[in-house]
Amino acid sequence: MNNKPLVSFCIFSYNQENYIQDALEGAVGQDYENLEIVVSDDCSKDGTQQKIDEFVAAYKGPHRIIVNKNQQNMGIARHVNKVLYEISHGDIVLLAAGDDKSLPNRTTMSVEFFERFPEIASLSFLSQATDENLNPKIDYEKTCFRPHTFTILTLNDYLRYNIGCFSGDSRALRRSVVDSFPPLSYAKAEDYFLYLRSLMIGSICYIREPVLLRRVHGNNVSASIPTREGNKRNFQQFKADIDWAFEKGYINETSKQKLIEKTSTITKYSVKEVWHKRFVNFCRGNRLIKNVYSKIK
Repeated sequence: MNNKPLVSFCIFSYNQENYIQDALEGAVGQDYENLEIVVSDDCSKDGTQQKIDEFVAAYKGPHRIIVNKNQQNMGIARHVNKVLYEISHGDIVLLAAGDDKSLPNRTTMSVEFFERFPEIASLSFLSQATDENLNPKIDYEKTCFRPHTFTILTLNDYLRYNIGCFSGDSRALRRSVVDSFPPLSYAKAEDYFLYLRSLMIGSICYIREPVLLRRVHGNNVSASIPTREGNKRNFQQFKADIDWAFEKGYINETSKQKLIEKTSTITKYSVKEVWHKRFVNFCRGNRLIKNVYSKIK
């Protein structure tokens, strides 16, 4: 009997007919057994849904595939809400974009870290940036500070140091992150909010090992800059999450006030180069840097 936790590998697609095949192949190619694959399309206007249907019809592998087709476009946050709260069943949830490709060991490594560190609520990996044809754009070994290491970040670390969010394209969550908060209600995207929710109930792990090929192209959602109205909605979501966490006893009054102050200053949270620079500065010489076990090397 398989005693490993059920993992939901969730692919979110929208107008990605040229890339969705790679995302699907990455999901079914995972070397983890107890896996359900959720493929959810947000009412694409191109041939994405047709590509999904054809792939699933031809698939003869061991994994269960759940296909969701939104009848109207919901936008990122509501789409994520639907998948996390209504469709997925896993004790651990992996999030994947329809234009990226996960490597076979992504799920196994995620589960191993969750099992090794019970305090971790979510984790992210270093991603290998590629062009549209999945050709590497950079050598991560030369650009990553201390490759093959990982850092565990707590809420106190987040409040103490000048750091922001890091990569959401390879994020994995414990089900507790979903169960501990209501669905997103103000924000238009999920990235930073799942990150902060994780910190308010546990800690986060960042692993400098690429398990995902991240396409960089002109239509990447992360390339957009929030509008003034968007930033207002983001802060409303931050404030709602912080108030919820305080009411539920996840954080104390001091942390609540510090979080409100810090999140009120975030205006361009999607500029990941800034987040990464801040995170690297935090990690330099910090005692939280750890060596990754030999399996990764």
